Order: sequence, then C-alpha cells, then structure tokens
Amino acid sequence: IGTAYGSTRCAERVSETVRAMHHTVKGVRPDGLAYNADDPEWLRWNYATVVWGIATAHEIYHPFPLRDIDRYYGEFVRVGHALGGTDLPTTKAETLDCLRSYLPKLALTHGATQITGPGLMNNPDVPQAAKFFDWAIRDVMPDWAAEMVMHQAPNPVERAARRAATWTALNGAQAAMGPLKEFRQAQKRVAGGTTCKHTEPSY
Repeated sequence: IGTAYGSTRCAERVSETVRAMHHTVKGVRPDGLAYNADDPEWLRWNYATVVWGIATAHEIYHPFPLRDIDRYYGEFVRVGHALGGTDLPTTKAETLDCLRSYLPKLALTHGATQITGPGLMNNPDVPQAAKFFDWAIRDVMPDWAAEMVMHQAPNPVERAARRAATWTALNGAQAAMGPLKEFRQAQKRVAGGTTCKHTEPSY
C-alpha cells in the first residue's frame, strides 16, 4: 500500500524499513544451503514471485483488469530497485522466464508441505476460508510451480466455478468496504495530473 499509493517519501520510507529487515535474514537451511536476503540473486527471485503473484491475481480477479499488464511490470520494477534488486524482469514474459530459471535450485521442503497443498487441505484445524484462499494462491502458479507443490487443477468446470466464487468474495468485500483511504488520498493527490519525474531511491 505504501509503495503503490503513498508519496515518493512514503514509498522510500517503507522500502528502507523492508531493507533493514532483509539485513537480519541470514542463516543456513537444514540441508546446509546458506541464505542471505540481501543476496541479489535471491532478491531477484523474491521480487519475481511478488510481482507475478500480484499481476496474475489482478488479471484473474480484478473487475476491470489492465489492458497492458506489461506497463504494470515495468513500473513495479522501481519497487524492486528500491529494495536493492538488480537485473530485474520488466515484462510478464521476462518474469515468467526469470522464475523458471530458478527451477534447478528449488525444492519442496518438509515445512512447506505442512502449510500448502494436501498438507494444509487435510489438516482439520485449518479454517475453510484459509483452505479456500490457499487454493486460489496455488491456482495462479505457473504449471511447473503448481506441480512442485503437488497442486492439481480441477476439471475446467470446477476451476471456473471456484474462480467465480473467489472473484465474488474478493470483489464483494471490496465493494462493502469501499476504496482504501490511501487509494482515495492518492487519487486526490494526482487528480490534476502529475509532473513527477522518475526518481531513484535517495538513500
């Protein structure tokens, strides 16, 4: 919300906070693989998963999806740069290629099996709403990623029905709550147009 609807200073402040958090995320996985959230290679992976998820969900569930989704990818890259990313994808096709390029380095860990897919669906302690939206998350994954997390798409009729139910739930909630305060503020701020030049982070 801060990077999408906030002022330049607000977006930079949010990015600074996230970068500070990244500096503390370091360690070694149980299989011995070292991880550092500031590593440009893993920043690129994380960035690509975020922008792909947001843009794809928008295409499927927004009542008036953008006609030129690549413009969104091209503009969102500024967020990735503010978080320290480099060599980031700037189109939908580039993002999908970027994600696929990491496939040799990916694996489904034991912990992940407990919080998604069959592990989550078969857990009686997990609320139905969580299962409902977990399905929606896995539904927007590229085919190879869905296969990795053991997600099998239902038949086309059931898939269309589930997507329609998700669309109704999301847009119904949006209609009931109305636009976010930050969204209204952003609209007001740029109502007369904007002459803001492209800016790079000031830090």
